[in-house]
Parts: sequence; structure tokens; C-alpha cells
Amino acid sequence: MNQERLNLAREEAKARREAADETKKDKEEAMANLDAGLALIGKFVGMPLKPDGTPTVLSYPVVKAMTNPAKKQLLIQAGQNYVLGSTLDDAFKVLDTVGNPRLLSEQNQGFFRLSTELRQSLAQEEAAVMRDPDFASIKGKPEEVRKVAAKSLRDKLITTASNLGSNITLNSKSFDTGFTPYKPLHKDMMQDTGMANNSFASAIKTVATLNKQRVDIEPNVSSDLEDVAWKSLYERIATGELGLDAAVRDIAVYHQKAATSNFNKFQYFMLGLPMQTSTVVTLPASTYFGEPQKADVQNPAQIKHALVKLVAGLKSKAPTARADSPFVLN
Repeated sequence: MNQERLNLAREEAKARREAADETKKDKEEAMANLDAGLALIGKFVGMPLKPDGTPTVLSYPVVKAMTNPAKKQLLIQAGQNYVLGSTLDDAFKVLDTVGNPRLLSEQNQGFFRLSTELRQSLAQEEAAVMRDPDFASIKGKPEEVRKVAAKSLRDKLITTASNLGSNITLNSKSFDTGFTPYKPLHKDMMQDTGMANNSFASAIKTVATLNKQRVDIEPNVSSDLEDVAWKSLYERIATGELGLDAAVRDIAVYHQKAATSNFNKFQYFMLGLPMQTSTVVTLPASTYFGEPQKADVQNPAQIKHALVKLVAGLKSKAPTARADSPFVLN
């Protein structure tokens, strides 16, 4: 072999080694990513406890040792995507197959509540689909029924939080007993020390206390009490006790923080639900004037627009505040 051929052979051998090293590196990175995804998924399915009492960390070796092929496939797919499912029906399919409700309730209480509540809501949606003559063709196909019901439920959850044209908003009475991960949890917000000087938080806490509603044990403040809190703010602004810009800022900050708190508590992204970026509520009308308005109360511009109109109505109808007004906070 002459020198030229020898050099060519060496270059080819080097290229093969580098390609093999790159392939090995890619495989190692892919496995590391999969293990990271599986470790995340493990926090949302309920993992068996180790002898020291801590949950087992889900990893590829743990999945590989499983004897059920369906479980393996679902977990690997979830681990690769870092979510249980991109849709509610796909996510619940994973939970139904590999989840341990008892362990999940102990290891991740917020997500356990979310999955339990939405499972009940999904069952109600499935029943509605079965009654709907428009879906008569799929009544004998449970998977199709669930898929349609899951999409309907997802759309409703998103619409109530983000659509100003929705008849149901996040402070509607239906959510006094119903559930959505997007509704502000006033109970949790009352425990946030950062809300101590927030005028909206103070209004919520005051009306809850006056009405003997224990925000430390009740699941949430009722829609009626929310209405009273809103009206108290209107009157404080109208009388000059609270500045408009300060009220707008406090309302926006409160609801932005509530959305972040809910995201951290429920981790609903695991079920394919989008992160909340708006909080649409129906602003109650004062007893003095017209119809309620809707606004995204994370959006300062929308809040200010609505409050200017509401407070103007108060000033024109009631130029001076009554000392005995039920909406004046002392």
C-alpha cells in the first residue's frame, strides 16, 4: 500500500470512529433526556415507595423491568414528551393504565385533586355526548365518546378563562360547586404574605370574615362574596378613598399571582391544558346602575376601562357615599 492509500485509509478509519463516537453521544443524550422525562412523569402517577420511605424515581431501567408492554409504551411516550398527554383523553389513558391514585394522593396532592375533579367533569361530558343526537353514530364507541367529551371539556375550561363573549366566566355561580384549575383560589391567596397591602386581597378577606366564611378551611370564596368585594372597591374608588391606578394595579397583580399559584399547585400542563394568561370575570354591577361587564382582570388596560365606566356610574347616580353603605370597608 503506497503512502497516499495509507493516508486515505487512516482518514476513513478516523471518520468511522468519529461517527461512532457521535452516534454513541447522541444515544447517551437521548437516554439522559428520556430519564429526565420519566423522572418528571413519575411525580404525576404515584410511584412505589423505597425502603427509606421516599418514592421510587421513574427511569428507563425501571420501565424496562416492567412486564406489561402497554404500560411500557405509554410511559416511554410520556417520558419523551414530558407530559402525560397532549389531550385530556390521552393523559387519562396513561393515568388509568399506570397511575396509583392512593400513592398519587400522598405524593402530589394538587395534581391528585386536579385529576380527580377533571375526571368527574369528563364523565359528565361523556354523559352529555351520549345524550346528544348529533353524536348518535359514536354511542357504541367508548373511545370516540371520550375523545369528543375530552375536547369539549378542554374547550370549556379555556373559554371560561379567556373569552369575553362566554356566558360563563371564572366568577360564575357554577364554579361555586364546579371546578376549573383557572379560577383564583382565594383561600390560597389569603395565605400569601405578599398580598398584605393589596386592596383587592383586603376586600376579599374582609367580606369573607364579615360573612363568617373561614377562608382557611373553605375551598374558596363564593361568587356572591366576590361580587360584594368588587362593589366595595367601586365605592372606595368613587369616594376617593382608593386611587383608580392603585386599584387597577392591585387587581391585576392579585389575579396574575393567583394564576401562577394555580399553575404551581395543579400543574395542569401535564394534562395538555395551556398555561393561563387571562382571567375573565363578570364584573358585578352596582345596585345603582346597569348591566355587568366582563374583563380580563390580569390585563390592566381592560380593568381600567371597565372601572372607569363603573365608577362613573356610581358617581352620577350616587354623588356621595352613604355612611351605612354595605359596601364600605372600615
